[in-house]
Amino acid sequence: MTTKKGLIVTLALAMALGAATAGAEPLRGLDWKLPEKWARMEGATLIVDVPPDGGRPMVCATAQIDVSRAFREFGVAIIGVRFRAMGVTEPDARWNGVKVMYSYVDADGDTQYVGIDSLKGTFDWRFDTVRLSALATPRGIRDNRVTFFLGLQGCTGHAEFDLSSVDLTIEKSGLLLANQDYIVRYPEGAAEQQIKGAPAAQMKSAATQQMKSAPAAQMMRTSRLKGALSRTERID
Repeated sequence: MTTKKGLIVTLALAMALGAATAGAEPLRGLDWKLPEKWARMEGATLIVDVPPDGGRPMVCATAQIDVSRAFREFGVAIIGVRFRAMGVTEPDARWNGVKVMYSYVDADGDTQYVGIDSLKGTFDWRFDTVRLSALATPRGIRDNRVTFFLGLQGCTGHAEFDLSSVDLTIEKSGLLLANQDYIVRYPEGAAEQQIKGAPAAQMKSAATQQMKSAPAAQMMRTSRLKGALSRTERID
């Protein structure tokens, strides 16, 4: 009997394989869109300054970033930026405050947001990152692009962002797709054999015994990546 399996996923364990990370790629040619007020550029620095009586609007500059390489390599896109803040008030929600965030449109047409929570108060220059994993979006994202947000939301205060520091790093996940349309050959009659009236445990034992007697060439193979532990899972 021949059974066609749609996909075999070979997972190389990260502890054995090690995560492969490409060097950070500077993103200095981005086309930044500024909000209507309370934001300006001084050289390569984005300055956002919302006055105390300015309410709690969203004041963010945005830019599109291509993350297609992360999906080609089934990895993680890491976007980083250097920034500082002065007198940023308590935001109206934990995900607001100093805004370092990206959004994307998923395969279902829904917009998703991922950012850093609870950035407020006064702090000196720091470098921080947000991450987009291909594992978390296996069906991909629209146009393979994210919208990157920098600014303030739901608060007042002052923030500065060094746009010359914005970079993109691709980290490989270690998860590889292999053996598509895999053919598994079982001994004739192994799947059809049934023991009428026998408990399920005995049926499993009988099937296991017949498989033990099958030639090695007929047994399902397990892929192994050189130098790394791996396991295979069969997905019908």
